[in-house]
Amino acid sequence: MSRILIIHSSDAEPILDRLREGFDAGSVTFLNVQAVPANELRSLIIAKSRQIDVCLVLSSDLLLHLLVQLTRQGQSRRSQYLLAEPGTVAIQLNLDRPARAARAIWKTLFGVSHVVPTEPLLNMSERELFYLAHILRDTLRPSLRPDVQARRPPSASDTTAYFHMERIEYPPAFASANQREVELLFATNREPAAGPMVTDFTGDRAEVLSYGGCKVIVPLDHKIGKLELPKKANWLLLRFTDEKPDETRHFVIKGISTFDQDEFCDIVHRDPTKTALVFVHGFNTSFQDSVLRFAQIIWDMQFKGAPVLFSWPSAGGVLNYIYDLNSAMGARVWFQKLIQLLRADAGVETIHIIAHSMGNFIVLDALSELAKAGSLPGLSEVVMAAPDVDVDVYKSLAASIRPKVRGMTLYASANDKALVASRKAARKPRAGDVVGGRPVLLSNIESIDVSAIGDEMFGLNHNVFASNRSLVDDIGRLVLSGARPPNQRSPQIRCVPEGNDPPDYWRYVP
Repeated sequence: MSRILIIHSSDAEPILDRLREGFDAGSVTFLNVQAVPANELRSLIIAKSRQIDVCLVLSSDLLLHLLVQLTRQGQSRRSQYLLAEPGTVAIQLNLDRPARAARAIWKTLFGVSHVVPTEPLLNMSERELFYLAHILRDTLRPSLRPDVQARRPPSASDTTAYFHMERIEYPPAFASANQREVELLFATNREPAAGPMVTDFTGDRAEVLSYGGCKVIVPLDHKIGKLELPKKANWLLLRFTDEKPDETRHFVIKGISTFDQDEFCDIVHRDPTKTALVFVHGFNTSFQDSVLRFAQIIWDMQFKGAPVLFSWPSAGGVLNYIYDLNSAMGARVWFQKLIQLLRADAGVETIHIIAHSMGNFIVLDALSELAKAGSLPGLSEVVMAAPDVDVDVYKSLAASIRPKVRGMTLYASANDKALVASRKAARKPRAGDVVGGRPVLLSNIESIDVSAIGDEMFGLNHNVFASNRSLVDDIGRLVLSGARPPNQRSPQIRCVPEGNDPPDYWRYVP
């Protein structure tokens, strides 16, 4: 039986009452830091750490504030960490949802090489908490016995299997009643929204890449190809009461968590398929909008690998085109870092990319630079949906990338409103246009004209590309199977001209 020390503050009492049900009385000690004089706390924790196998920290903003005060007393060297016993297995359980900086401070305070972020305890049901307590009591000790006996922390993968509640597989008796959930990872160079907890990211540009994960609820009556969201009550410039989110009828973001880079790579590395699908959104898209859209695509495609959203700082407004274009230019280096990280650090063997609208400029320019430098990892499918890229720039960039990927597919439309507006501003066709009755053609790149779907196919906010079942189905078949040419994936995609083998391009016929 493991000897467990639980460090907490007074705001954890409701959680502790339920956790106690799963522990034997002699196996656990609870330490409320608010009940100990500040000048005695460090020595008390050090003394107790020598008598235990596992230290759990119920992390909260209040506890963090109390512990940070101790860092101002000169604990800067490893021998002076708050929890100084190096053999103690230290695991963090989030009481609320501390910010990325909070987890970094926690690592510094306790001097351990890994932290296991979990589903916030306040979001867990009573059955989930009870089951967690049983895992701690009955399962932790046998699984960690060699490491504990050797007096060194176990690897992150050893502990994550039990404590990473975003990924844990509950027995049927403890399973959530709502199984319609999508989990996705993200990397973003947006600034986090202001507040004690990271629950959103703004359109402002950051100088670092943030990592995290989201859980999204899929409505019970979801129709493939649709993104069901609460309706906004607008009339002219007046805003009336918006419809309230309803998990039975709308896509709803259940939670947003942030990780450090090592945690992000570790999660991706554990995916058994060794396959990642990277989605890069387009112009006029907020962070939460990009999360919801990608969740819908993942669900409709039934993608089983590691879904990774790259969200760049779009201002999320129709009138912010120039700002978004400059943001896209600045995001290229961060996208390069993400792709190299997935291959080199996370061990991903197959990488698919879906880029949309202005997101194509980020993808094409970043990959082209990597290709020219000889450092572009082999990619699988690169899907370019309505690329808002100058046609000559597109031809140059795409030609340098094509030899390094298994396949590239262009979806173009003559009716896309956003591309029409962009073309007028640039005074030149965009790569996603259909000019002179045909899409832009480039050797060994499959171009598909989807104009027949209508002028809202890609929409002003460039999100409707996923709202047509046939197109979602085609992208899904392409990514999941690599089947080509396009007319073998769907009878609605026809050769142009018909009978030619190979044809010049393909056309969607509803």
